[in-house]
Amino acid sequence: LQSTQEPSFLRRTSSLSMDVRFCDLDRIPLGERCVYIHQGDIERSVYFTNMRLGNAVNDCPFTEAYPMLLYMRKIHKRHCYACCQNFAMWLILDSSRCPHNPSFWCDYCFSHFFKDAQGEFLRPVDYKIFPYLHEES
Repeated sequence: LQSTQEPSFLRRTSSLSMDVRFCDLDRIPLGERCVYIHQGDIERSVYFTNMRLGNAVNDCPFTEAYPMLLYMRKIHKRHCYACCQNFAMWLILDSSRCPHNPSFWCDYCFSHFFKDAQGEFLRPVDYKIFPYLHEES
């Protein structure tokens, strides 16, 4: 990082990327590697693979509708192993009380199976508990 402080190193204290629009570019480099630099030194490769002109008949005329989301990754949520109805919120590893390892539990079943009426964990506490959101598909 010391070498980046030298006056010969090209570095700005403010970002220019938010001020540049596509219409300000001379050309859009289709199929070529472009580099987007953020937070000062993190490089991300960006490739423009396709483009077309807007069509008043088929495209939305409101600029607020863009950029348009074309793809969203599907997420897979597991159901609770006990009730099989609710989505799992807890991942339990290495529990001697569970037939599956790992096992997935909703909040309701987890509190009734692993905790007593006062909210204390039932013995043996030989397992690890992690919050569970979803799995990557």
